Amino acid sequence: LRHGSRVAMASEVSAPAAKAGAPFGLAERKHAHWERQVHATLGLLAKAGLVSTDELRRAVEGLEARDDASKWGYYGTWSLAIASILRDKGVLALKDLEAEVGKEEEEEGDPPVLFAAGQEVHVRDEGFVTRWRRPHLRTPGYLFGQRGVVERVVGSFPNPERRSYNEEGPKQPLYRVRFRQHELFPSALLKFNAADTIDVEVYQCWLQVSEADEGPERKKARVDPALLLVPPRAPADAPAAHGHGHGHAHAHDHGHEHETRAQVEQTAVDREGEGERGQAYGEALVRLLIKKDLVTADAVRRAVEGVDAMGQSGEGARVVVRAWTDAAFKAKLLEDANGACGELGIDAVNSCYPAKLLGLSPDWYKSRSYRARAVQDPRALLASEFGFALPDSTLLRVHDSTADCRYLVVPRRPDGTEGWSEARLRALVTRDSMIGVSEALSPSDV
Repeated sequence: LRHGSRVAMASEVSAPAAKAGAPFGLAERKHAHWERQVHATLGLLAKAGLVSTDELRRAVEGLEARDDASKWGYYGTWSLAIASILRDKGVLALKDLEAEVGKEEEEEGDPPVLFAAGQEVHVRDEGFVTRWRRPHLRTPGYLFGQRGVVERVVGSFPNPERRSYNEEGPKQPLYRVRFRQHELFPSALLKFNAADTIDVEVYQCWLQVSEADEGPERKKARVDPALLLVPPRAPADAPAAHGHGHGHAHAHDHGHEHETRAQVEQTAVDREGEGERGQAYGEALVRLLIKKDLVTADAVRRAVEGVDAMGQSGEGARVVVRAWTDAAFKAKLLEDANGACGELGIDAVNSCYPAKLLGLSPDWYKSRSYRARAVQDPRALLASEFGFALPDSTLLRVHDSTADCRYLVVPRRPDGTEGWSEARLRALVTRDSMIGVSEALSPSDV
């Protein structure tokens, strides 16, 4: 609410882990069909008592800790969170989720040993792994898509990627695979002897028969070593790598630093591009829910129509203009917003963002950068990103939503609009002014 020398702005639950000065894009876009499907399907599941807002927030917050969370997008993360909740409740099975995105089911019993010492093998790309849950990867990211030679068959052991989730599964053959260092890291900044090698233990589920040709897919799979290592030039006489037979890596003064496991694996994840994974899993989730008769295709279609209609009738502007022109309504709106909206026939209740009044929230509103900066440095945020510079004499109040309260900012009525009709005034009310990141339009703007 803004009046006199007071201004308010709204934010979803803050994300203090994000950089306070990190930029974000303000470009507007229409949400893709799959995103609107996921949004609509959540509403259907909530009505059926299968997923609550609190459960979704808990699951999303857990997923946001993932190193690759930003690559999934807002609704991609929703998809993973919904799937996780339904899986934990026994409503959906992990094997069904994996099958829907095309991951092959494991065969019964322990798989046979497929490779022998001296055989060339190809390490799978990271993308083949199911991502319905945060993975526990035991294969280093710098090996994804690379070729090596089996040095020895170590034996068969329970798969640690399944054991980390207390799941039983067939034992997986484990191999020690040898790679040439200059092929893994072909950089002029790194000095390797042509015969230098690195041995890595790799489970069979990560290996496949190597293709003899050096086709475009193989070249695409290579990882840019500049992204994997911090590359100060190694001295020409740097000692070669050597083995000790005690099963662990350790540091030497050999002219470069290794990044952390998480950084290396994140680099491999980054190669997949943005948006595609979230869409694939969002669409797969909706398909599976329909197959399992948890929702119907017609119900999803009608719910998407409802999502598309959100904010299109200008109900948010209608509320604001009524507050501008009716002092009694304004007083009630400040005291009991739901009740006041009800007098206008408006059901304002929604999630932590009043989508029924404003439409689906813009991407920037959901970004970690906005959520962090809105609470840490809101004046600079308003000035730099929205061109809304506030004088020092203006009191700024940030409302950080926790999903229990929904906020609609009533902007100050522009001067020079005395005697205007409600219809004419509504043209001055914008979505951003109702979020609190801008003023209402002035008469000269319309």
